[in-house]
Amino acid sequence: MAKSKLGHQTSGKIVMKTRYLTFKVSDNGLYLAPTKEGTAEAKEMLERQPRRGSISEQGDMLEEAMGNGWDYVNPEDVGALTDATIISNDGFIADDGKWYAHPHAKRAVVFAHMNYAVEDPIETWADGKPVFLVKDGVTVTPEYRKLIQKKWDDTNG
Repeated sequence: MAKSKLGHQTSGKIVMKTRYLTFKVSDNGLYLAPTKEGTAEAKEMLERQPRRGSISEQGDMLEEAMGNGWDYVNPEDVGALTDATIISNDGFIADDGKWYAHPHAKRAVVFAHMNYAVEDPIETWADGKPVFLVKDGVTVTPEYRKLIQKKWDDTNG
């Protein structure tokens, strides 16, 4: 099994390819690897505005994925005490604007960019390198399942 310098597993299953990024899930996280077009776009973005910031500010790079199976997750929606960008393909945005796990999930998977304070994703992608998001989960208790089933029914009516 291939490992990164940080010891992360780098092999994994490609779950989505967009114009700019390839989403690859491994046992311990998600790699957002730039395509050739993604690397070129990131370089152009840096020329227009250096130091763009967090992943969630990179709308152009993630636009195809968000709302097309992937969603941004507000940290407070999953009880996280962080400013890290969190994304997931294992939940839904309800009519109240909050993210909830899918009703069928026992443990909904979320991915968080925990290097947000030291890594600018656009700079990383401009260098042709992937950005790593740590894998975590939201346990779906019976009480939470009742809530998310109601939210799911209300949203999908």
